[in-house]
Amino acid sequence: MCDLMFVAEDAIIGYPAVRAITSVDIIYHPWHMPQRKVRELLYTGDSVSGLEAAALGWANRAVPIDRLSAVTEAFAERMANIDPGMLLMTKRQVNRVYEVMGIRTSLAVGGDIQELSRVRPGGGEFHRIGREKGLKAALDWRDGPFGDYGCAPQSAPKPAAAPW
Repeated sequence: MCDLMFVAEDAIIGYPAVRAITSVDIIYHPWHMPQRKVRELLYTGDSVSGLEAAALGWANRAVPIDRLSAVTEAFAERMANIDPGMLLMTKRQVNRVYEVMGIRTSLAVGGDIQELSRVRPGGGEFHRIGREKGLKAALDWRDGPFGDYGCAPQSAPKPAAAPW
């Protein structure tokens, strides 16, 4: 949720909460990448590297971690050459175009669906496991079947079926 995003090439960027906790809280993804990639990442909670994020348009640039600070600061110095009032007007102009295209509505409409996903059958399982066995056990339950986010591959019980 920022105007510019510079990331390390090997960054891991994703939204694994959609695997077990709730659907995405603020649905900004369609504004940053192609529809099919949005669906892939939000249906699975999978992640992309910093390089992939930049290639998709989710990030502006991906650079080696040891250069990230210098590259980001150099870009900020370039922006500092622009009159602040001009930057403000340009930002307003860009924001207005996205608002005409519906971004404000898009960002506002996900809350009800997120809440429904939280109270669905099985929606509290992640938190129950976390309370009873700790956060690591809950994360292992959520991510183990995928073998990512630091979890070894394992099988996990399937969530309760949705009533619809």
